[in-house]
Amino acid sequence: MFFGRRKKWNGQVATFLPTFGLDIETVGHMAALEALDLVYPKGFSAEEGSLYLAYLSYSTFVKEHDQRAVDLKERITHAENTWIASGRVNPTNVIAWQDKARSWEQDLLK
Repeated sequence: MFFGRRKKWNGQVATFLPTFGLDIETVGHMAALEALDLVYPKGFSAEEGSLYLAYLSYSTFVKEHDQRAVDLKERITHAENTWIASGRVNPTNVIAWQDKARSWEQDLLK
């Protein structure tokens, strides 16, 4: 039963990745599974799970000076605003991820 719910949730997370211009191959299968292993027990919605993966991808793009970071950040911001307004994501999680993203950006300026 647990694994069936988890598999369904993973699939739901994957369906939201195109919102960010991402797919599971871009994120990386193993990286995605490891990340989702961390957040699933916290009761994240599928939207929050996909947003978490988007932030992880953003981190990688920023650290690698990949131009996709700019577009991804815009997509993240749009999704956050929409999903917070509709109650689909927890604003506390979003604020924490935004703070972390700012720290990645600041690290590059040092």
